[in-house]
Amino acid sequence: MGFLNNSTNNIIVDAVLTDKGRQALADNVGSFQISRFAFGDDEIDYTIIKKFGRTVGKEKIEKNTPIFEAQTNADLGVKHRCITLANPFITILPTLAKSITNATLIRGSEASLVSSLSFSQTQGSGAIESSLIDDLFTVQWDSRFLTISVANSGQLSAVRAGSNFINTAVGVGTRTPVGGAIELSVGIKPFNDSFYNYYATAPNSNIIKTFITVTGNSSGASRDQAIEIQKRT
Repeated sequence: MGFLNNSTNNIIVDAVLTDKGRQALADNVGSFQISRFAFGDDEIDYTIIKKFGRTVGKEKIEKNTPIFEAQTNADLGVKHRCITLANPFITILPTLAKSITNATLIRGSEASLVSSLSFSQTQGSGAIESSLIDDLFTVQWDSRFLTISVANSGQLSAVRAGSNFINTAVGVGTRTPVGGAIELSVGIKPFNDSFYNYYATAPNSNIIKTFITVTGNSSGASRDQAIEIQKRT
């Protein structure tokens, strides 16, 4: 959904179905039911608030920011979701720090079949607002190349297959003295050698690069991690 024009008292909204939504509607078996929705602020430059203050900055954003058109690809739309905060005066939001044991996995080598990937909340100063501590994390990955599980607790729950082979699932995190954290075990999914002919980073490179995205369900903070799958020669 996108706002096309709000220059007058009338607000014109462009609403479209994603590829997944059109598929459910076309099935015509009663599976098309809108149960929830989310708003995003992908277009907003919040440094305007820092520069001009809350009142003037908000007005400049509302009047001068171009709004994206509705996006039918669910994997591209609403990258930065809006969140509701109990405290309206929060000026610092937590971010996700990451660490990985091995960003390059060698296919067919037992030593490089699994990598440990950790995400943990951090904040520059002050304590993280309690409502922004992430106990749950949304994880996205390419189902053609990777397998993902939460370390010490088995598979992720509620795995959903999206367009472009992107799987989305929810993992239960743990609490640290600072905030929430999650540790993932990343493995290589069995696939044919011919995949390197289509998905390699360059001809004859024998390397496929794919990405894992982790988003905190309460804070909305998101981080990407590139994973390279090297063909064993």
